[in-house]
Amino acid sequence: MTTTTESDRRSVRETLQDPTIHELWEKTYRTSQCERFYEKVFDRILAAGGLTTDANALDIGCGIGQHSIRMATRGLKVVAADFSDNRVASAQHNIAAYGLADRIAVCKEDLEQGLSFSPESFDLVLCWGVIMHIPDNERAMSELVRVARVGGKIILYEANLLGLDALTTAVVAILKAALGQSKAKKIVINRYGLEYWVRAESGDLLVRHTRAASLQQFFSAHGCRLEFRTAGQFTEQFSRFARFPAAQSLIHWFNSAWFSVARVPYFAHGNLFMFRRIA
Repeated sequence: MTTTTESDRRSVRETLQDPTIHELWEKTYRTSQCERFYEKVFDRILAAGGLTTDANALDIGCGIGQHSIRMATRGLKVVAADFSDNRVASAQHNIAAYGLADRIAVCKEDLEQGLSFSPESFDLVLCWGVIMHIPDNERAMSELVRVARVGGKIILYEANLLGLDALTTAVVAILKAALGQSKAKKIVINRYGLEYWVRAESGDLLVRHTRAASLQQFFSAHGCRLEFRTAGQFTEQFSRFARFPAAQSLIHWFNSAWFSVARVPYFAHGNLFMFRRIA
């Protein structure tokens, strides 16, 4: 295990405040095929959540607010919040373009340092692909619990340590390190999984492949019960086939089929967790 320094944490925060990494993520994950997949996901998870019309939802780490829009069009009142000034501005513009500014409030919030909301403010707290990039993930997860109402739901989307993508990444990282070709500053193993501290264009970036059992143990210890865990996208290898649309389409078809039919989370790269706060 390698020690994480305050300098490491500061560099990651600077990277996440810069628009460069967010623009790359938007380009990768906001394609029409990914958007169709997300629509299916939100149909399922909001139905499973059993939320009534006009329930209050928080989308923390909202990016451009596309998931906030999905929740609002399904009847929820949403607060869309992000750590980056650039993403807050982008979300405001995007949400206004959809004509949903009356149902979605946009603001800046810092999940790692602490949210400004009162305890038990929301019926649903969504944190999609965010915890995996936060060094102090326990502080962040505690905040998710704090602002969820008793009886409310917390939905996480995280990269799975035991997914085939993650296992492939680990093998490649070991080989590159052995050959002196690794781009990772360091690789950290801890109770929550395997952390890659990599050099991004705008600074350092943390990507954590999460040990699901540890995630579940944390929320259980903080008064939450796992309602379900299911597969998200089985693989994100579609991002490597930009020049081969047919191959991309095949991967997206497989992801959709795995989510709709197999649903097994253990081998899938993306995992969806729904917790219910019970205390």
